[in-house]
Amino acid sequence: MITGIKIILLILIILISNTIQGITGFAGTILAMPFSILLIGIDNSKQILNLLGLFASIWIVLRCYKNIVWSEFIKIISFMVIGLLVGMKIYSMYSPTILLKILGIFILFVSIRGVLQKIKMK
Repeated sequence: MITGIKIILLILIILISNTIQGITGFAGTILAMPFSILLIGIDNSKQILNLLGLFASIWIVLRCYKNIVWSEFIKIISFMVIGLLVGMKIYSMYSPTILLKILGIFILFVSIRGVLQKIKMK
């Protein structure tokens, strides 16, 4: 059961991760996922974070549709659908424990790569 304190903590997690996404341009859901999984479980986290991401994306498209390069938009959506289908298949094949470890390694890899790129830019 999700209690009031868990809801407040979840909102804080989402707010902080989306603030980081606003600054960096990526990774809001990826940053929120491990913390929200610890707080409310993997299934609830998947549903809530993906729904919020979907609503945010729809909002951006509706507000900025005149500025969209539609050929790029279609490419992005195509790759997202393929990734979604592959991800759903992988999720059904492996245990959440293994997938959470892979997620942790992925986050570390992306973080280290980002830091190394910043160091090279200096």
